[in-house]
Amino acid sequence: KLHSTILSPKVSMRNQKHLFFLHGLLGRGNNWWYTANHIQIQKHYVSHLIDARNHGESSFHPDMPYRYMVEDMIRYADSKNIRKFTVIGHSMGGKIGMGISLVYPERLDGLILVDEAPVDETKGHLYLVKKRFQWERLKKLKSISGMNKSLVTEKINTLFGEDKHFVQMLVYNLKQSKSHPNEMEWDCNMAVSYTHLRAHETLRYLVCRLLLEKK
Repeated sequence: KLHSTILSPKVSMRNQKHLFFLHGLLGRGNNWWYTANHIQIQKHYVSHLIDARNHGESSFHPDMPYRYMVEDMIRYADSKNIRKFTVIGHSMGGKIGMGISLVYPERLDGLILVDEAPVDETKGHLYLVKKRFQWERLKKLKSISGMNKSLVTEKINTLFGEDKHFVQMLVYNLKQSKSHPNEMEWDCNMAVSYTHLRAHETLRYLVCRLLLEKK
């Protein structure tokens, strides 16, 4: 089940338009809060700030391929009786949006991509270097059992200090443990997120899988 924050338009409309905000890996729907509250968006759309599976307050699952996340969004729309919607997706969210456009084009009113494009990123040498860097270091953070926030934050900065944006994303995913109040735990499913990042599906692979499964 997907969790979402829904912002209704300030002006009532006869035919409401829906805008799905989809975040990137290790993000959450509320990353889009300030964008969704823009006056022009509020005038024209019902905004859905959606937590993808294994993120935020949405359910955790052992698998996280894009084809499953595409189906998650369609089930979410169906549960709200939404026939058509516009997607604005950042990074991973953009790939989910492209997947919807391939398999369920009739459900989309529009698609906006942020920091994502329909290209094969893996041809870029720097892209591969950065991903390999993240894979090898992120696995050291899969378990933070017994660590307080200060220790976890110090470890994150030691591993990723030169990438301030990535550090911020990781720290944002920390929460206080319910069973051990002095310890921290991940608010996202870090083990599955790590596997997703390491087995990162290229756009070419994503397109082939989605189109083949559609037949």
